[in-house]
Amino acid sequence: MQINSKGLVTLLIYSALALVSVACISTPEPLLSTDKAQTSPTIDSWGFDTTAMDRRVKPGDDFDRYANGAWQDRATIADDRSSVSMFTQVNESVQNQLQTLLEESADAPDLVPGSNRQILGDWYATYIDEPAIEAAGLKPLQPALARIAAIHTRSDLARYLGASFGFPVNTPLTLNIQPDPKDSSRNIAEVILSADGLSLDDRDAYLDTQHKPRLQHYQAHVERMLTLAGFTDTKRRAARVLTLETRLAAALLPRNKIDWTAYHRIPSGEFRQRFPGVDWNTYFAAAGIPDQSNIFIQTPEQLVTGAKLVAKEPLETWRDYLVYQYLKATAEVLPRAFREEHFDFYTRSLGLQATMQPRQTLAIESVKERLVRFLGEAYVQRFVSLETRNTAIAMVDEIKRAFDDRLTHLSWLSEQTRSEARKKLAAIRGQIGYPDQWPETTPLQIIRGDALGNFERRAARRAKINLAKLDQPIERFAWDLEFAGSYFVAATIDPTKPTIIVMAGILQPPFFDAAADPAANFGGLGVIIAHELTHQFDKNGSTYDADGNSRDWFAPEDAAKFKAKGEQLAAQMSSYEVLPGVFVDGQNTITETMADLGGLHIAYEAYRSSLKGKEAPIIDGYTGDQRFFLAFAQNWRAKLRDERLKRDTQGGDSHPVFPIRPRMVRNMDAWYQAFDVKPVDKLYLKPGDRLSVW
Repeated sequence: MQINSKGLVTLLIYSALALVSVACISTPEPLLSTDKAQTSPTIDSWGFDTTAMDRRVKPGDDFDRYANGAWQDRATIADDRSSVSMFTQVNESVQNQLQTLLEESADAPDLVPGSNRQILGDWYATYIDEPAIEAAGLKPLQPALARIAAIHTRSDLARYLGASFGFPVNTPLTLNIQPDPKDSSRNIAEVILSADGLSLDDRDAYLDTQHKPRLQHYQAHVERMLTLAGFTDTKRRAARVLTLETRLAAALLPRNKIDWTAYHRIPSGEFRQRFPGVDWNTYFAAAGIPDQSNIFIQTPEQLVTGAKLVAKEPLETWRDYLVYQYLKATAEVLPRAFREEHFDFYTRSLGLQATMQPRQTLAIESVKERLVRFLGEAYVQRFVSLETRNTAIAMVDEIKRAFDDRLTHLSWLSEQTRSEARKKLAAIRGQIGYPDQWPETTPLQIIRGDALGNFERRAARRAKINLAKLDQPIERFAWDLEFAGSYFVAATIDPTKPTIIVMAGILQPPFFDAAADPAANFGGLGVIIAHELTHQFDKNGSTYDADGNSRDWFAPEDAAKFKAKGEQLAAQMSSYEVLPGVFVDGQNTITETMADLGGLHIAYEAYRSSLKGKEAPIIDGYTGDQRFFLAFAQNWRAKLRDERLKRDTQGGDSHPVFPIRPRMVRNMDAWYQAFDVKPVDKLYLKPGDRLSVW
């Protein structure tokens, strides 16, 4: 998973509603001191489930089946899921931990208002109280619908779009607060016409004629949602919504046409002349942006077209569109008919799940997504040991040393680029598991029994936090605890600091186990961490330097070599058939597969280096190198419905599907030696055809 500087802020949907004035100070409880050090791995004798293997298959013919085949044969996919994998299993483990925590908080008496447990417990209890939501009916919706109904002029529309920075809803004129790409020491506001305002997420979903049946279904879905909300003439309203979204989609540039290094810094007072059609003074005032603030614009041509749509599309069309966007964004806390309709269109109709997940499960997911700061601290205090964190930190340090060694010896890098790359690598800080201290945080009022109101107040808090950052110095290595939930089963990067972020949720088997064999840890989580590190140096990450500023430091000739290596890997990936007639799109997945390739090489070298020149012991008949590669394959152990495989392969996902990813081992000389792979084997590549990047 790669999250760029915008990704660290665009997921934050804020609200400008009033917050309680009583300060909420987070006083960290001590970390678990009762945890005894593990003496044996959680999974088998070294951290890998050998019963998952299908030893009837030669590793050189199908390494995924060899490592994971027996598990794939016996695994079942629940009706409310489209896949099962190691990631879903670890997520379920975290889910069970969080369920315990949330249920205890919901049932606890006399909790201190504004405390972590009160916030978590009352949100959770309210979310699962379906009878209360049904009894309230449409009444909680009325204030939001009245805000939209009050749009009678273009200035009213601008006011709503600006204020939506603080509503629990997406709109097309997206406002972000993020590190200034040219000065990463300070934050800047960005305005962009974005796909966030498109219900189908992607411009091609509206403009490609092959999606016409889906668009027809979408219009019918909008019609039903508006009917549920009490509107009349909903067929005509839904048609208007689709027309507007299609025009918004047409205003967006294709992703491959966007200059991601472009930088335009424009005072807010000049927007009226540069982007006519929007009452920008009203927009910025409603969003809380001070007069004459400098605004970052990356794609001004998109904003010009978007502003014209604000000026020319009928206000009644905008009102219908904004009503639907609000219903879509808040359906989960509206009466069940809304939830069923939302699920039917966005999930069931795509063949992804047959039934909705239980309300209890959805409640936990809601807390995970929306109360990140509060849940993260509570999770760490309850479930994460210091030993686990320290062992992971040591592994990250080993991986960085191995990466530096490889950078030193890479023959295709010029000395100029090599020096810049090593400087950046040395500057990268690790944020592993959780922070040393949990700082004070902005208060949040959660009222038991007010599900939609809680959504609104939570959005308000996020807006307040974000606006407070505007034009302020950035704490370079401070954790973004509002975004990076410690319970996430994930790792990512932030190139603007630069940092590598490894959440505590992924610090558990099968990815990581402090008591497991090092080969399992380096082949598991180690490869994932190294994968993420390489993103700091790919075509996107290389546009940020060691200080986190936007600067392309790759020498042009090295960039050309890097691109050529990517083309070679894209060709290799495009040869893989996922389903009959369905092939990997090597060009679309090129960034992630290059990170897979680089991560595998770097993590393997880090593992070998960690042995300090000694040979790893034989465990259960497997050498250290064999255990490393088996653990890597275990990362991607998965079973997916054909519909999900097809959708993930053809639907624009930049990651290759899980069953394909273990094949990356065929580019590693050490894998051939470890498993005695011969030219007659199906995965065999001639030495000259084996690829490497980092």
